[in-house]
Amino acid sequence: MSKRALSSASNLITTLFLIIIAAAVAYAATALPYGKAMVLIYRSWWFVAIWVVLALYLIFCSVASKPSVHRAGLLAMHLGFVILIAGGLLTYRGAIRGTLEVEEGQSASSFSLDDLHVSAATGNEKAELALGSLLYDEDSPQQISASMRLPKSGLVITAEKYVPDPQEVLPTVAEVVDGLGRQALELSAEVGDKTTQIVLFACGEEESFRGYKFRFSEFLNEGAYQQRIISLPRSAGAPQPRERLIVTVDGNTETVALPGGSANVGFSHTLMDGCGEIEVLAYVPDFELGPGRSVRSRSQEPNNPAIEVQLESGGSSTRLWLFGKSKPFHRLNLPEGTKIDYLFGAGEQAEMVSKMASSVELTASTDGLFAVVVAGVLVGQVRLGQRVEAEGLSLSVDKFWPSARRTFDVVEGRSRKKTGKCVSVVIRRDSEQVIAREWLPEGEAVQVPLAKAPLVLTAFVPTQDLGFQVFLKGFETKTYPGSRIPSAYVSEVEVTGAGEAEIRFVSPNNPLSRNGYTLYQSAYDRMEDGSYVSIFGVSSDPGRFEFYLGSALVVLGLIAQPLLRRRRRSQQP
Repeated sequence: MSKRALSSASNLITTLFLIIIAAAVAYAATALPYGKAMVLIYRSWWFVAIWVVLALYLIFCSVASKPSVHRAGLLAMHLGFVILIAGGLLTYRGAIRGTLEVEEGQSASSFSLDDLHVSAATGNEKAELALGSLLYDEDSPQQISASMRLPKSGLVITAEKYVPDPQEVLPTVAEVVDGLGRQALELSAEVGDKTTQIVLFACGEEESFRGYKFRFSEFLNEGAYQQRIISLPRSAGAPQPRERLIVTVDGNTETVALPGGSANVGFSHTLMDGCGEIEVLAYVPDFELGPGRSVRSRSQEPNNPAIEVQLESGGSSTRLWLFGKSKPFHRLNLPEGTKIDYLFGAGEQAEMVSKMASSVELTASTDGLFAVVVAGVLVGQVRLGQRVEAEGLSLSVDKFWPSARRTFDVVEGRSRKKTGKCVSVVIRRDSEQVIAREWLPEGEAVQVPLAKAPLVLTAFVPTQDLGFQVFLKGFETKTYPGSRIPSAYVSEVEVTGAGEAEIRFVSPNNPLSRNGYTLYQSAYDRMEDGSYVSIFGVSSDPGRFEFYLGSALVVLGLIAQPLLRRRRRSQQP
């Protein structure tokens, strides 16, 4: 083949590649939203493959052609295109996008990636699936299809749908028929004028409602249940003492009944589980401070009852005065994790402290009885549907599952508040048998019982370390003159890293660049207390240098090639 024919074929192939690329870009720009174009066109395997083949072809043409001075411009263009393609591949593989949120007066050193991962673990097998490259619009629901496999257990987990910030995420209970789940119960609790439904799993986490902490402690056979009931300090229906202490040490809360009045002096009590001993040293019915800060009583009426107690716990001794009719407050002289309140009568303060200190523990028996223990005191035994009353609390056990697990339902539709990202997955065995379909709310672990070990699924947004720390010193919004319309917002930050610190002002037009990351002001939020939360977009582009270098070579080649060709013609006889 002659040189002219080879040159023509080379130009034709190059033109064909460029036409295909131009057509794809034109279609993406005119017919697709930006996010969808990124997923379906720019990040697709075939689009990347076209650029790779074009780069290899340009390298082949440059090597195959006879080097000469008059072709230097053309070679520079070829080299520039190859470097541009290499930079694009680096960006495709290594570009990072994320969000950094810093509250005023706080610091942060890691940011959330614009991605969503699903992890799966069972036994000693683990797998992780990244969905970010499939999400063409993180703010809209979309159907997706991506799978990961756990080969030892023969499980295939496929992500099917993505929903950001759904209208509601509802924790529910799914019954497990093969007995691989845990016991669970649903109770209705009423405190004041508020009512709620609470689901508790045996030996599971606590659920809080209006100052009470509810826990399903154990599921016992009849004999063990009766022993548990006998060990409790009081039986159901016992009158509430007029004066009492509520003592919390290292998470253990106990109600201690006092004799009352001057009989309190000298009373001592050993706390359960070896948490210590408490003794009443003095009692004053109407407390006031006299000359020299001496303690005295203004009258014999219990207008401001107070007691002085001494707590021996953890090898230390603490003495303090407690007041029976004052609102509870944090006492700085108590050891960490310790709280003592003195309740006198059933007034507003007593009800408030009782709610703050009360833990509600339920124990179930195999014969259908449920013991209700409030702050260490047995207040009743009920069956399904029966109601028990305690101080300011009314509850009933409505449902019981002998074998169940926690799952979630998602109500689609946009929410005004951030409810988090959710993804729907289907679990199959050997790619055929469907075991379960689950919604995975962001940050929640969902367990699917299996014969050998449960399958734990979690949807989460990964984080990445910046390599430096950003402290938000202040935030300012600027408005157009004579109006309240924001013209700019500026964050004053202190950047610390590698033993150095500097003050920077970051705004939409003045980003911060460090350690290969660029932080730009993207948004802000205002807290209820008036402080600001600054929201920064974070990006890292590993192909930026190659982009500038390749562009410079292409421009240089375009300028040089006509000049070199003219020079060659002028030198010809």
